[in-house]
Amino acid sequence: MKTEERVKYYDGFVVEDGQEVTAEAARGLANHAKAFFSAPGQLDRVELYSRGKLSRVDYPGERSDDDVKATHSKMYKGVGFTTRRKLTAVRDLIWEEAHSYSASGGLEGFTLILQGQSGRGLMEVNLDKNKKVLGVTKYYWEDPDDLRYVFEYNQGGRLVSVYDLMYGDQASFEDLKKALPDSHFFESGLNLPREIANTAIPL
Repeated sequence: MKTEERVKYYDGFVVEDGQEVTAEAARGLANHAKAFFSAPGQLDRVELYSRGKLSRVDYPGERSDDDVKATHSKMYKGVGFTTRRKLTAVRDLIWEEAHSYSASGGLEGFTLILQGQSGRGLMEVNLDKNKKVLGVTKYYWEDPDDLRYVFEYNQGGRLVSVYDLMYGDQASFEDLKKALPDSHFFESGLNLPREIANTAIPL
């Protein structure tokens, strides 16, 4: 007997309770997610929509990439997808690895994602399909619901830009440095948060 899926809609691409909206409200958003659950708390896949058009499908969990690829190709035509799985937990932080595939099923690259206790992303390491570092993105949250700064780094870890989401403009790292509680983390793309500074990025 086939399990009936439950569908929920979210403002933006993050599936979390505080962002849930109605299907009607979702259709009016610039970006929204349509999440499919096979059981309470069991998320099977997430369709990501930009301006009403399906742009990508995310698959969390432990299914193999080959299994996901076979299922995806039957359900979606011309749409790329991403598989996500937990790699390891270090203290209260979690490393995830995402594998990105084109609409034809070809591997495009990888992303290593470091998440905090709240599930918010702290750091993303973007890799090509040979696992060569292409760049790093880091995020500074003023509180669990307020993303304030986005830091971008090149493949060598050098900081190239800081974007202030509150003012919609570039910010100076030197001006921010004293106010950041863990400024060393943001100085280089390859630095880790102080609580796991003695570990390594799981490349």
